Order: sequence, then C-alpha cells, then structure tokens
Amino acid sequence: MCRYAVDLPLVLKVMAGKNIEKLSLDKEVSLCSLKFFSMENDGGCLFVSPVDEELVQAQRRVVKHLEVELGVSVQPINIYNLRYSFQIWSASMSSDGSKGQSFTDLMANGSSLWPSLELLKWMFGLSKHTLPAIGLAFTEKLANLNPEGNAKMIQKAKHLKEEIKSLLGDYGILLYPSHPKIAPKHNEPLAMPFNFAYTGIFNVLGLPVTQCPLGLSKAGLPLGIQIISSQHNDHLTLALAQHLEKSLVGWTPPGSI
Repeated sequence: MCRYAVDLPLVLKVMAGKNIEKLSLDKEVSLCSLKFFSMENDGGCLFVSPVDEELVQAQRRVVKHLEVELGVSVQPINIYNLRYSFQIWSASMSSDGSKGQSFTDLMANGSSLWPSLELLKWMFGLSKHTLPAIGLAFTEKLANLNPEGNAKMIQKAKHLKEEIKSLLGDYGILLYPSHPKIAPKHNEPLAMPFNFAYTGIFNVLGLPVTQCPLGLSKAGLPLGIQIISSQHNDHLTLALAQHLEKSLVGWTPPGSI
C-alpha cells in the first residue's frame, strides 16, 4: 500500500470512510506496555511450503530487537488451528452466508461457470479468471460433497478468531510470517498455490494486519513480516511498523536502479 509506514494511517483513514470511528488511529501507543507474541510458521500444513530459513532469521531479529530496545518479553506460541489456514480460508470463502452466494457464483457474476471448462480455457489463455480462483471453484465443488467437513472448518474459523482475540486482547501483537517463500519468481507460486494462506487466514478472520519490510535477503530479495492485532486495533500494528521502520530497518531499494 505504501513504501513508508508513516503514510499508512492517512491511507487507512481515506479507505475507512465513515467507519473510521471504529478505529483509534490517532491514539498514542506505548509499545513498552504491549504484549508481544511470535509464531514462526503455521504449525505444519501439508498444502503449504516450509518457511524459508532467512525469513525465520529475519523474524528472530525483530524479536531480539524488541526485547533489547523496548525491554519487553516476546512470547513464542503455537496456535494449533493455524495449520488449517488454507482449509479454513477455503470453507469461509465458499459461501457468503448473508446472501447465500458461493465463490463460484461470484465468479460467474450472474451466469453459469464450470471450473473444468475454465481450467481448459485458462490453459489456452482464454479464461478471465486466475488459476487459484479456478482452483478454489474446484475446491468448493469438492466441499459440497462433504458438507460436514466444510461446517467443521467454519467452526474452526470461529474458534480460531476467538482464540486469537482472547490471546491478544486490546494490547497484544502477534508476529507471523507474511509468506513462506522469499519473493518467488513470476508463475512460481502456481507450483504451491496455497502459500497465500499465511495472509489469507487473517483476511477471512477479519483481523488487522500490517506487513513490514525487513531489508533484503542474501540474494537481494525483500524480506518481511506480518504484525497482527485484534479487531479494530489497527493503531497497534501501525505504531509498531513505524517503530521498526525507524529503529531497525525500513523499505530498502531492491537494487541500484
């Protein structure tokens, strides 16, 4: 959204519109009084790549920096249900409970859509949909064959949101990888199409997240981390993002251009 964290509150105010009243973006945040938690991976989802070691080390640098600079304790945690992030995301996206619309219905935009036909069209560059979207449409079809399993994942989503909400409260922050791989090449994510679950899970849970740059890898590729808080506590993630930008590392040009 922005190159520098200091610009994020202004952008968010514009995006929020009338809903800005639900947030406290101008509230002063004392980072030393917050609770910090860190989780270095999703716990082992079979559909998702392992987290790259350089990303793990970058997150550990953030943890050490916070403990030294702020004098806080960053607690390592393991939130078990995050290993079901893709399944939860898929089940949550498969149906719009308020309108009874499925993801495939939304893709079709009032007409009919057959995932197998769209996949064939995609192979010849004729589909207007992306491969992950088509894959989700397929997943949705399979989910309809197992409504009990789908309902189970919806329940997991509710429990996971409550667990994170209870853990973080109004003064907690969770550090979590943004993606398991470092800046994949074009089309490379098609080989592991579910790696987006690291960010997708917080979208469907409705939790605020700020993605922070953490410099470059040995190969000169950008590193980053997610900062998560409870609902409507965006001011916490934004405050930490600005602190890291000033005291640790901010946006770094990926090359000499």
